[in-house]
Amino acid sequence: MMDSRLRIQIENLATLRRRLSLRLAGISNRVVQTLDDPLEKGIDGVFEKGGKYFVVEYKYNTSQLNGKTADGIQMSDDWVENRLEAAVGSSALSKTIIKSGYTKLLCNILPDGTKTWQKLNSLATGPYKPNIEI
Repeated sequence: MMDSRLRIQIENLATLRRRLSLRLAGISNRVVQTLDDPLEKGIDGVFEKGGKYFVVEYKYNTSQLNGKTADGIQMSDDWVENRLEAAVGSSALSKTIIKSGYTKLLCNILPDGTKTWQKLNSLATGPYKPNIEI
């Protein structure tokens, strides 16, 4: 049985893609195909729109970014760039995204399905820009 939090995250990923008319920046074996697919660790989503790239992390309710990884805080530039190739499935695309620059977004999903968006800085610490327009 699928965890309701995972279902909300997947539904919100689909909503984000529709709102931004996004396409996945890369295809890899990590792309969620169904609601029953197992989750893997790493970047939750990488998207491109109009030549701009977005790296997205979803957190449910009171979940926080992991501050104790081997390469820094989850969603810091080092953390993202060390996982980007695995997320997009291509070394060349990963390098293009890093060279072009990217926006890091944190989406907090509340139990009622309400979402808040924050734009993260290079260290994935404050100051955040809460409730940005997407």
